[in-house]
Amino acid sequence: MIVTGFPSGENPSHGIFNKNAADLLSSGVDLVVIQLRVWKPGRRVYSEIKNSRYKHFVLSAPYVPLLTKGLLCSPLKFYRKAGKKNLSNMFGKIDLFHSVGASFAGVLGAMWSKDFDKKHVLQIIGSDVNSELPRFKDLSCFKSLNTNVNAIGCNSNALKNSYQKLMGELSEMEVIYRGIDVNKFSYSFDNFSDGFVNILFLGGIPDYKYINLARNLKGGYTLMKAWEIIENEANKNKCRLIFAGPDSDTDEVYKWHSGLKYKENVVIKGRLTPDEVLSEYDKAHIVVVPSLEEGMPNVALEAGSKGKCVIASDVGGVPELIEDNVNGLLVPPGDENALAQKLKEVFLDRDRVITVGMNLRKKIEKNFNSEKFASGYVNLYKKVL
Repeated sequence: MIVTGFPSGENPSHGIFNKNAADLLSSGVDLVVIQLRVWKPGRRVYSEIKNSRYKHFVLSAPYVPLLTKGLLCSPLKFYRKAGKKNLSNMFGKIDLFHSVGASFAGVLGAMWSKDFDKKHVLQIIGSDVNSELPRFKDLSCFKSLNTNVNAIGCNSNALKNSYQKLMGELSEMEVIYRGIDVNKFSYSFDNFSDGFVNILFLGGIPDYKYINLARNLKGGYTLMKAWEIIENEANKNKCRLIFAGPDSDTDEVYKWHSGLKYKENVVIKGRLTPDEVLSEYDKAHIVVVPSLEEGMPNVALEAGSKGKCVIASDVGGVPELIEDNVNGLLVPPGDENALAQKLKEVFLDRDRVITVGMNLRKKIEKNFNSEKFASGYVNLYKKVL
């Protein structure tokens, strides 16, 4: 299993979904995880992390910003050689490669599958197809995706359709939802114990200096503008907005916060640990996912499993999860007026907040339980082999 993100001591949230997937898969297969990291002074090119559930190797290469399109093939070649040098014996014994992400890890998986004459299963998750693959698919190193992929698992029907439009159809393409652990993210609702409606946003304003559109991919700007529209009514009806997660405590967010009339109603939390994320879900009543693009948003699954009212952009695989006004609310992406209206609708009707959240929890229990993830991929492995 080839991944580009995995939790570490300094960043326990990074790649947490890859770790969850590895834990699930290791119950059904003899798993080896190959983690790709950025090299920096003091970090070895090749190392092994002790793990009782599966073997875990780390390969490191010099950082090349994704904005530098012409240089992207260079670190891929480095990883390819490093893997062949340090892991050849192990690669010779495995049955197949499973790469997570259709851009970087996917291309490397395609390269290694060719080098060692192994099957290759590509797992499509979201940003790889929506943002990266359209920009990089014509690079020479990406051509391996056309010839060295035997099967594809997609995190939503929307991603499956997007990949087909970009790269063409493959005979083995299945939708296998990554899903959510409904036991870990159990139903939790505090029934407005302090009198406030708590609205949670786990996103921010990433510092992409050269691509302005990318800075609003998670919808931070859209939400800030929507809050300005409803600020007076939100204050009147005791609503609180929690701005949390990566890039939620940037200078730009604080500058916006300083201009608000009711600053006390917006709480900026910054980056959270996994345990802190669970705590924020427990306290929240409404969770906003105003992204401009998505595959199948993990935040919506986590919040919905907790029984929260989710307001999300009508993009990607979101409509596969949320039926508007039944188990959540949908808004056009980037439309601050529509988002403001939906927020107003639900914070004025607290019973509705509870009802749609319960409906979403029921759907997730039935169709998006992560227990189905491992069996779905094991069956796909068997088909390929």
